[in-house]
This record gives sequence, structure tokens and C-alpha cells, in this order.
Amino acid sequence: METEFQLSDYVTILKKRWLFLLVPFVLLFGASIGVATLLPPLYQSTGVILIESPQISKEIVAGSVDSAARERIEVIKQRVMTRTNLIRVANEFGVFRGGDGKLSSTEIVSRMRSSSRVSFVSSGGGRGAQTIAFTVSFEHGSPQIAARVANEIVTLFMDENVKTRTKIATETTDFLNQEAQKLEDHLAEIESKIANYKQENASALPENLDIRIGIRERTENQIRETNREIKAHQEELRFLDIQLAALKSGLGQFNPPPVMLPFETDTSIETLDLANPELEALKAEYKTAKAKYAPSHPDLKYLSRQIEELEDQIIAEGGVSGTAVQIQRLEDERKAEEDAGNSARVTVLTAEIDALKESLRLAAMEGVDPRVLRQQQQASLAEEQAKVERERAKAELKLNVANVEAKIGVTNERIASLEEQKQALRDRLREVEQTILQTPLVDRALRSLNRDYENAQQKYNEVRAKAMEAQIAENVEEASKAERFVLVEPPTLPDEPIKPNRKKMVMMGFALSLAAGVAGIVGIEFIDGSIRGANMLTSVMMVEPLAIVPYIVTAQESRTRKRTRFLIALGGIVLVFAALGAIHVFYMPLDEVFYKVMARFT
Repeated sequence: METEFQLSDYVTILKKRWLFLLVPFVLLFGASIGVATLLPPLYQSTGVILIESPQISKEIVAGSVDSAARERIEVIKQRVMTRTNLIRVANEFGVFRGGDGKLSSTEIVSRMRSSSRVSFVSSGGGRGAQTIAFTVSFEHGSPQIAARVANEIVTLFMDENVKTRTKIATETTDFLNQEAQKLEDHLAEIESKIANYKQENASALPENLDIRIGIRERTENQIRETNREIKAHQEELRFLDIQLAALKSGLGQFNPPPVMLPFETDTSIETLDLANPELEALKAEYKTAKAKYAPSHPDLKYLSRQIEELEDQIIAEGGVSGTAVQIQRLEDERKAEEDAGNSARVTVLTAEIDALKESLRLAAMEGVDPRVLRQQQQASLAEEQAKVERERAKAELKLNVANVEAKIGVTNERIASLEEQKQALRDRLREVEQTILQTPLVDRALRSLNRDYENAQQKYNEVRAKAMEAQIAENVEEASKAERFVLVEPPTLPDEPIKPNRKKMVMMGFALSLAAGVAGIVGIEFIDGSIRGANMLTSVMMVEPLAIVPYIVTAQESRTRKRTRFLIALGGIVLVFAALGAIHVFYMPLDEVFYKVMARFT
């Protein structure tokens, strides 16, 4: 059965255990007052920086920095809060001068970063709220140092923003200019490739296809015309060959008449025919074949061998016929030597011919009658006249033969020239047809190169346009017409510290001290198992007491209690005065402490 405490029970417990309430309360409350009094003040100086929108519309000039404001501020914060900057600022403004001992550079950087604050100011409360400003603050025990350091950090933020934006704009412009230069070089390289390819395939360019087709048609027409001319000249050549053969056949008929030698018989004068019919027949056949065939023809060679064999046979038989054949051979040889220009040999041959003719004449005149001799002289005169006529006709016929041969030569040369021209035309036609066949391949290759050139040109135009935009954006950044940081509220000298809140600390110390005293009483009562009062006895024994006898305090106990209370009060007073004396002597005069404490709380 649980015991229910009455108000009188609580009063009784409080009277009995009041020291357990008083001691913790006094100690803890005094400690809280001491802590609130002795904690150094901490001042905060804050500057407000507005993120001002660009003065020139983005539709007119696009900015070179498109990152979010919060992200950009964080980047700037990392660049400002570098080890070098923080140590420089700390040393320049003596942030930790006069502190406890000499701090290492790592501790200085750590404390500087923990004392610096960057907070964002948004336009709304949602997730998509836009950052329109941010605050930069610095905390320090000295308001002057806090204001100076905060101003320096704000200046670093402002300068770093300008430097960063200008650097980004400059780097963007430089990068785009470099890319544009690379693309320009690439364009020049492609142009060079196209020019070289066109130069290498100048005869197969697609734009000249119609011209080459026209050239092919004209060349084919020229070939046909040349063929017609060749056929015409070949017909003329055949006619001239026939004419030449006829002339040469007529020329063969101008052989000298047979030498008729007179001799006297018993009844009349008869003549001897020195010509051999068989030899004359072979020579006539040879001349006819020579007009038909080439010099290397087998029939001509065969007839020439037969004539030589027959002449050798006649010469071997001797007589006037042999002498006449020998004279004919020497005359042919003399003619050949004359053509060769060998005058010495011609002279020798002429002498031999004259000797043979003289011997032949003497042999013919032996025993000839004078009348026969006169007839012979008349016949010789007539023969001389006939011979002159024959020579004239023969010369005229030779002239005609030479003219025909000259025409044949000219015709042959013309045919050869036409054949060369036709071959040149065929070679040209072959080249033109080859270039026409190569035109689709060249066209495809040129299309590929032109497509590459157009793509590179398009990229170059895009990059060049972006480079111009970047240059304008850089000019805008340099003129401070783009998005910028504006110091709306510079850091000022703080009037009051932001912490500690001394009044709040004293109030919290009072509440905690009182709670500690009550907790002490409750703990002691929980540990102590004594029975207090009739109600507790009844709940424990389950029996109502017959009578309640109150505690009777004797005079001795009363005096003892009073003396104890007096000693405790006296000890407390002595302890307070001793503490005040120690503070006055060893720490600070009490009047200064009083004013300082009042200044701390006010």
C-alpha cells in the first residue's frame, strides 16, 4: 500500500532536510553567477552583400557565368578562406594577439574558419527559392577586431567575385578564340585538300563533265573524218600504184634495138640479131613482176636468179652475144656507180665498155661491102635519130614516173600523218572516256570533302559567334554591367556581444540550482527508510494508532539547534567575506568588480 504524503509531511521533510536544499542551491547558483560573470564577451560584425541582377538584359548579352548564386558564393568562400588569406588577416589585425601562448598556423586557420560565418538570404521559403543576398560575419572578443576582420573578409569576397567573373569571361574568350583558330586552320587544311584533289583530278572534275562529253563527241567525229581521209588517200594511192606500174611497163619498152652486124654472102647482106629471145622474155617478165610486187617478193628473186644464170651462160659461150650481154652488165654497174657517186669506178667501167664496143664494131666490119657500109651508116643515122626520139620519150616517161612516185610518196606521208593523227585522237578519246568514268568517283570524293568543309565552316561560324558573345560578355564584366555583388550594409562596430547571454545563464543557474537541491532532498528521502507520521505508520502496520504523541523538543535540543543555525550562518557570512577579500586582494578591487559585473549584465 502506497503512502500518500500530505502537505504537512512535505513541510516536515523540508524542515528536516533544508541543508540538502540550501547547499547545492548556493553552490550551483554561485557557480552559475561566476560563470556568467567571468565568461568573456563575444562580438559579431556582419556585412550584407546583395546579388544585383545584370544591368543589361540577358536576351541582349548573355553572361559568361551561368552557375547558381549559392554555388558561386560557395566557390568564392573556398577561395577566400584559404590558409594563406586567413593567416595573413589574423596577423595583420592581431586576431589572436595576447592569447594563451603562441598558436600554430593550423590552430589559427581552424579558429578563423570557425569564427567566420556566411549565411544566405533567399527570396522565398520554398525549395526553389532564389538567393538574393548573403551575409558575411566574424566573431571575436573585441568589437573593433570583429569589425575590421569582417570588413576585410567582405572586401575579399567582393574582389574575388570580380576577379573570378573576369577570369571566367577572359578564359572563355581565350578558349573560344583558340578553338576558332583551330577550326580556321582545319578549314584551311580542308581547302588545301580540296584544291590539291581538284588539281590532281583536274581532267575528271564533275563541273566539266559536259565539256568532256562535247570533247568526246568532237573527237569521235574527227576520228571518223580522219578515217574517211585515210580511205580516200588509200584509194588515191592504189590509183597511183596502177599508174606507176603502167608507166614503168611503158618505160620497159624503150630497150635498144638489136645490134645488126652486116656480113656478105654470096647472094645478099643479112643482119645478125645479137639479142637472145629467151633473155629478153625473162627481162620483160621481171619488169612486169617488179611493177606488181615488192622487192623482197620471192617471184622477183627467182626471176632475178634466172636472168643472172642465163646471162652467165651466154657470156660463157662467147661471141658477139656474150660481148653484148657483158656490155649491158657493165652499163648497169656504171649506172649504179653513178648513182653512188663513185666517179673513179665510173671512169674504169666506161673505158671497159668502150673497148668492148670497139672490139664488137671491128668484128662486125670485117669483110663488109662499101655499099653495105653506106647502108649501115644511113641505118646508123636513122637509128641515132630514133634513139634521140626514144631518149626524149623515155625522159618524159621517167619524168612522169618521178611525178607519180613523188605523189605516191606524198600520199604515203599524208596517210602516215593521218594515221598518227588518228592514233593521237584515239589516245585522246581514251583519256577523255577514262576521265568521264572517273567523274563519279571524283564527284563522291569532292562531295565528302565539301561536306567536311561545310561542317567545319558551320562549327567555325558557331564558335566565332560564341567568341564574339564571350568578348562582349567580358567587356560587360569589365564595365561591371553584369551580375555583381553590392555591399548593402557594411560591417560595423558591434554595440552588444552576441554571447554569452548572462541573464539567461543566471536564470538557468537559479533553476538548475533549485532543482538540484530538491533532487538532493528527494534522493535522501528515497534512501532513508524511516517511518514518519501516523499515516505512514498506519499504512505500514495496517492498524490505526490509539493515540499520537508529538515529538517533545527539550530545552537542550532547542539550544543546540539555535547554536548550529547560528554557526552555519556565521560560517556562511565569514566564507562570503573571505571570498570577497580574496577577490579584492588577489584579483580585482571590489568596486571594479561590481561595475564590471553590472556592465556584463547591462
